[in-house]
Amino acid sequence: WEADSDQALTLPLGIGVAKTTKVGSIPIKYQFQVQYFVEQPDAFGPEWLFKFTATPVISNPFVAWFK
Repeated sequence: WEADSDQALTLPLGIGVAKTTKVGSIPIKYQFQVQYFVEQPDAFGPEWLFKFTATPVISNPFVAWFK
């Protein structure tokens, strides 16, 4: 697959915030990001991206191996 030289670059510029809180006894990391694509292919490239994630934080089961 080959793209025209002006259709091959995607350049995002973004910012995000994150916070970790406990839900019951499990810590959860909430994160929100916004990205604006300064340069994107005209045919299929996005202009904006909004991302929200919620990730459970678990303890490392291999921590004893590294002590």
